[in-house]
Amino acid sequence: MAPIILVCSQDAELYLLLAHVLRGEGFETRLAANDDDVVDACASAELSAVVLDCAGWPSDVAPLFALLKDSGLPVGALVSEDTRAQHSTA
Repeated sequence: MAPIILVCSQDAELYLLLAHVLRGEGFETRLAANDDDVVDACASAELSAVVLDCAGWPSDVAPLFALLKDSGLPVGALVSEDTRAQHSTA
């Protein structure tokens, strides 16, 4: 079974692009489009890492960073230039 990367985004085109690239590298992807999806996915032991699209996320990402940090999963955050100061780098 291929490692699974959770992609947290509301941008369908970004998700499809990341899914295509990651599939080519031997990963599977799952989409999380809101906070509840992320919480449910993190409860699953099958994830290998998370990519969080902060630019279009519908709520404050700080609680998600805390959840993901506590889960021990590697996290990559996509942050736009104009909102960089608003997001945690923890």
